[in-house]
Amino acid sequence: MNRTDKIIKRLNLWMNYNIDNQLIDENYQFNSKLEDGNINVYHINTDYKVAKINTNLIYHMNPENYIDIENTKFNLMQYTNSLLIRILSSV
Repeated sequence: MNRTDKIIKRLNLWMNYNIDNQLIDENYQFNSKLEDGNINVYHINTDYKVAKINTNLIYHMNPENYIDIENTKFNLMQYTNSLLIRILSSV
């Protein structure tokens, strides 16, 4: 398994399961996959691309793609950002 595959596996695991290895609320689940040389992170419920991670592990978030789930758009962005920082800093 190469480095990129390991990063994608870690993103998909850490962004979707809690400390008790239970699947988190579906409004906060994400799917990461390799496309065009970048790792793209998609919000599962909407299939919107919410972040793009390049090969140097620098990411760009797409705030326009965050939906407003019961007025939690900002919270979802902050949540996604904190997960990306934590996960990518441990690679």
